[in-house]
Amino acid sequence: MRGLQGQHGLQAGGAAAAAAAAGHYARWPLLPPCCPCSVRTHPLLQSGGRSGLSGQRAADNESQALDSLDLEIAVPKGQRPANELAALKQTWLYSWAILPVDEYIKRLAVVFTFFFTLLGCPIANQTFDFTKQPAEFVLSAGTGSLLVVALAMVRIYLGWAYVGERLLSASVPYEETGWYDGQLFVKPPEILTRDRLLATYEVRPALAKVRSTLLGMAGILLTTSVVLFGLIQAGTDADGVYGKQDSRPILSVWVI
Repeated sequence: MRGLQGQHGLQAGGAAAAAAAAGHYARWPLLPPCCPCSVRTHPLLQSGGRSGLSGQRAADNESQALDSLDLEIAVPKGQRPANELAALKQTWLYSWAILPVDEYIKRLAVVFTFFFTLLGCPIANQTFDFTKQPAEFVLSAGTGSLLVVALAMVRIYLGWAYVGERLLSASVPYEETGWYDGQLFVKPPEILTRDRLLATYEVRPALAKVRSTLLGMAGILLTTSVVLFGLIQAGTDADGVYGKQDSRPILSVWVI
């Protein structure tokens, strides 16, 4: 009887130790660095698929824990992908990609209005008279202003895409003191796991938002350009002169 009780005690003790070890190592999930597809099947990513917020919190917690270990000590802090992401989110222009949708749209509207008032309208006024050609005036000023905003969004997209690529990569180049002493840092499994979590839950949603904005702007620019071209063609007489009576003269450059 005592032997049986001792055996049960050993089994219970072994189960408790296994549970404690599982709880300890569950905080440090690893992904094989050579298999990018394993990111999609990672337990944290699967739970994050049901709740993006929980996945982002898991990535943030793992990032803080790894920072304390300083496994990237060979790479200057300013060139570490996770730190580059943090700096990107604190920059005034690049932080637009992670703003709430209403605030994001408000920023775009303010910038468009600014350029429409101070840049688009004065330039359009040199060619079109608003009182006689309001459609051409508004389309011309709006197209130019939207093009400026689209260029700013392209800059935002390129910045986030660059950081996302460095997060997903298994190795990142860095410079110790200058361009002449470049090195290549191979990420440990823990760092690669953290970086890919950050890329999945922070960079990819930001890129998707900016990409959708750029596609919408491209469609609007194409539409307004076609409509403006049609109006100009409709107002052109047989001699090829547009709006001889209504518009201001269009400046022409002759190359001899």
